Amino acid sequence: MKNKHIFIPLFIFLGAGLVSLVAAVIDFKGVNKQLSYSSETIQLNYDGASDGLDPNGRTFDAITFMTDDVIEAAFQKSGLAGENYTADKVKPYIAIENVVPKNIIQEINYYESILEDTQDQVTGKITTRDYRPVRYRFVVYQNLGVSQSKLNEVVDNLANEYIAKFANVYTNTLNSDAYNSLMDFDDYDYSYQTQVLSNEISLITNFASELHARHNDFSVDDRSFKDLIAVGNELLSNLNSINKNIIVPGSITKYPEELRTSYNHELVKLNKQLDKIKKDLHEAEEEFDDYTKDETTQIQNGETVITIGNNSGETYDELSRLVTALRNARDKKIGEINDTTRLRDKIDTVTQAEIDNVVARIDSIKTKYQTLENDFKAMLSAYNAKYMHNKVITQTKPVYQSSSLISAAFIVRCIKIGMPIMLSVMLGIAIYYLIRVIKKEKEQPQQIEEQKKVA
Repeated sequence: MKNKHIFIPLFIFLGAGLVSLVAAVIDFKGVNKQLSYSSETIQLNYDGASDGLDPNGRTFDAITFMTDDVIEAAFQKSGLAGENYTADKVKPYIAIENVVPKNIIQEINYYESILEDTQDQVTGKITTRDYRPVRYRFVVYQNLGVSQSKLNEVVDNLANEYIAKFANVYTNTLNSDAYNSLMDFDDYDYSYQTQVLSNEISLITNFASELHARHNDFSVDDRSFKDLIAVGNELLSNLNSINKNIIVPGSITKYPEELRTSYNHELVKLNKQLDKIKKDLHEAEEEFDDYTKDETTQIQNGETVITIGNNSGETYDELSRLVTALRNARDKKIGEINDTTRLRDKIDTVTQAEIDNVVARIDSIKTKYQTLENDFKAMLSAYNAKYMHNKVITQTKPVYQSSSLISAAFIVRCIKIGMPIMLSVMLGIAIYYLIRVIKKEKEQPQQIEEQKKVA
């Protein structure tokens, strides 16, 4: 076995391979083991997706459309129905994941809307925290106990139902959550009715402003979102005027006793505040009246007379400002008390004509609001029809990931773990034999000389 050292590299290499295999198994089947699952990816392709917005310009949350009806419809279409496949039971095995690409900078540059004109300044500072995903991966885990093909079918149907839900909300019909229908507010007091209307109108005008900013050239029958915004702003101005009439000179209310009680509570609070201000003012005025500005004293020190002054000009001025501020606060508080008292007393003198006038004006605004809402719905439908299309979401094919030791996933894991180990071993062996060769080359001349001496 003169050349038995030739087998040493082979044994080392085989040993490294065995270590790599064991490490891969531990990683694949250990605490952080990979679970078997099927996945499918969708991509949002509409304008604004890369800004984290939905097609209507509002914040997009992918989980919104993963509703119980979507989940159960997907399982039913896959032939999985019954109490074992209800939404509540299968939800733990379903996940939606943001897909952040490795080439994130290129991806963000591709969506130019996120960078606009500052691309050169922003690109170098972008991180994954700045990235708004446009791809989402649906994952269904094998815990359901179905076959690989069935799991692929489930995740594909899940993606299809999700996309259908999305299209139903943004393409075929309006998003009912985008703005609420006007509530039946006949039981509300008049002032609160104006607030409810203001909120609803503001919701539409803000929504229309966002859409107009995205496509300011969009119009229907020569009417744009900007025109609807103008109508909404006019209604808001009228509501503000009505609300002022309700309160001043009004106290116009459906519930006079409740309003009177509210004013009485307010008066108690205002009078306590006034008492506190009066007390502080009295103390400040006494201190101010007793204060002598720039008082000085002369002290004889041997042949030298020393003048000591309190240099109190700044203190005097500060006291003067304090007294003035407290007097102003007192007068303001008295005015508030008088106004509140007058409003409380006005409750008993409100005429039916004043009430009828307010009711008529609110009803008029309500009717105009409903017209505005219908016009906005019609324009939004036209907007969606123009800027939304069947490619607004694209999807991939289902991909199955197995945790089996004979699966492609395990082979990939073996390669990822084993390759660095094997390359390191091979490099070590190569370095070892290179050192042996160099050392041998250095020793050969000496051996030749010794052989010559012996001969």
